[in-house]
Amino acid sequence: MQTYENDIVIVVLDRDVVFTDYIRPVCLPFKERENDFSNELLIIAGWGKTDYETSSYSNVPLDASVPVVDREQCAQSYMRAGRRRVKPVVDERQLCAGDGTKDSCSGDSGGPLHYLSLNDGRYYIVGIVSFGLECANADYPGVYTRVTTFLDWILDIVQ
Repeated sequence: MQTYENDIVIVVLDRDVVFTDYIRPVCLPFKERENDFSNELLIIAGWGKTDYETSSYSNVPLDASVPVVDREQCAQSYMRAGRRRVKPVVDERQLCAGDGTKDSCSGDSGGPLHYLSLNDGRYYIVGIVSFGLECANADYPGVYTRVTTFLDWILDIVQ
């Protein structure tokens, strides 16, 4: 059975990245290891579907602010959903965010859940779009791989 546990990958590029308004570096949140981000507004970004019911994807990158929701409540919602081919595990390796009005959607997977630090003006990634049930469904917030869980693994790979 497929699960979304440990839904993270590191891609090694063979050439330098040219930064633009839409392509920017993002920092790892070492100072946020213990932060659960509850009730904080974080930013999602991507080129995914703009409506779950259609096959329409965005031509331009979009972003939205979404509130982080309680992981336990999120886990219970997905346990009740009982999706057939996917065991919906929501545990400490993940964050949930969304309020039923804005969400990541199909085509956004792998995109960032991040924030802009007012202290240093840098972006910090705290989550990676993983899965959800439909899009912008108030009962099923989007689920994101929690980057802080994997900081040691990331350092082992890139150093």
